[in-house]
Amino acid sequence: EYGIDPATGECLPEPETVRNFAQEMAIYEAERRKQMKDGFLMEVDFEQQLLDKKAELLKDEYDLIEEGDQRKEGAYIKYLKALERADKNRYKNQLENIEKNYRKEKKLLDDQAREGTGRTLQHVEKELELEKKMLQEKLEATEKYSKEWEKIMRKMEDVNKDIADNKKEQETEVYNFTLNLTKLMADTTFKILSNNLKQEKAAAEKSISDRYDWEINALDRQLEQKSISQADYNGRKQIADTERENKENQLALEMAAKEKKMAVSQAVINGALGITRALVNPPTAPF
Repeated sequence: EYGIDPATGECLPEPETVRNFAQEMAIYEAERRKQMKDGFLMEVDFEQQLLDKKAELLKDEYDLIEEGDQRKEGAYIKYLKALERADKNRYKNQLENIEKNYRKEKKLLDDQAREGTGRTLQHVEKELELEKKMLQEKLEATEKYSKEWEKIMRKMEDVNKDIADNKKEQETEVYNFTLNLTKLMADTTFKILSNNLKQEKAAAEKSISDRYDWEINALDRQLEQKSISQADYNGRKQIADTERENKENQLALEMAAKEKKMAVSQAVINGALGITRALVNPPTAPF
């Protein structure tokens, strides 16, 4: 006997006798596999639909279990884990689509460069903007997944208060996920900042180069018109060369200082994450 209905005193059936969940899953999978074989469903969508269906059936099975049954909390944990796997797979597919779109747009830029004047500064700037857009989309996707994951984890933590054996394992999973997500967010942010710094450096280098070219062209015209002597030309050109070199050196120093500051910040964050991870997952001593 599964249980007694307090209202009627009648025996309640086992959830498995009400619905055959394994059979429902098998039928669903066979139908979706046929759609995929016939070309109406992509493999990536097939996998996602199976994960979503499994979570749905586990939720239905949980709903059929009576309150007070010791299996109910375990069934809810299974459902939440299935839901988390489905969300995680959906998040992974989203990141892959972002990468795919980035490569497609990058190839289009490269094709335009080959057909045009080659890799100009404008082309490089477009590449940086494209990469920045890709990283921002990844960041947004990660933030969205994190929020959904946290909702599931909060529910799991509530249930785990009554499941002492799983408490430590769940806490470890939460900490590890938080650390991994924090590192991902930090790495993405630093990569965006690094790309912005590269863009800033490229613009400054172009400004220095354009100024130098303008000065040399002006000297060339003056020499051609014989308004200055060769000696004057050589002297002024040497001054222009020195000024350009000084500006380039100064720019290099400024960029190096910014890069060092950013690297130090990243090292501090990675070091802190490493220490926290070691505390959460201490190495097991050999026996």
